[in-house]
Amino acid sequence: MQRQTADLYEDQANGGGDGEPDRDSRQGRQEQAQRAQDLKAVPQRMLTLNLERDGLVSRTAYAEVPPRVEYALTLMGKSLIPPALALAGWAIEHNAEILASRDAYDTPTG
Repeated sequence: MQRQTADLYEDQANGGGDGEPDRDSRQGRQEQAQRAQDLKAVPQRMLTLNLERDGLVSRTAYAEVPPRVEYALTLMGKSLIPPALALAGWAIEHNAEILASRDAYDTPTG
């Protein structure tokens, strides 16, 4: 069964994803899980900051307990939906070729 492209990118972001159990102690696994969580949080926050800065997303913060923040696409952000969908369609259409290229690239040649 083919893995989803998003899963492959997430594996790369988390340092591999070969499915092998970690050989560290329980504490080591907890630290690894925390690092993975931290890695996910940093890019997400940087992404939202850049999208807001570029005028693609608006941010509204509410003074509530717990704090609440809402993001919404601006008109310019909404105009990006059609090309983004076209790119996603292209990636889905070419997924097998992309995976084959990665395998060929990652396979050592004699």
